[in-house]
Amino acid sequence: WPATFKPTGIEKYDGESDPKTWLRTYSIAVRAARGDNDIMAAYFPVMMGPQALNWLEALPAGSINRWQDLCDAFVQYYQASCPGPKTRWDLASVK
Repeated sequence: WPATFKPTGIEKYDGESDPKTWLRTYSIAVRAARGDNDIMAAYFPVMMGPQALNWLEALPAGSINRWQDLCDAFVQYYQASCPGPKTRWDLASVK
């Protein structure tokens, strides 16, 4: 990493939170530390919890060619497990 690269305020991704929100926070923190897309991609595994790191390591070779590919694959995989907004139906079933 560049000598001045010291991102702060990022928690490791645990697979439980909204991946889009986490990526936004991650991107802001890396850019604030003067990182670019290449550094974001290289530093990404460091910020993965064990479950997310297993997902990352299981990606097929050659399936990620740029930062946006990684973001898209990450969101696609983890968005399904992220709790969505509550609906009227959810509220009606609360007793």
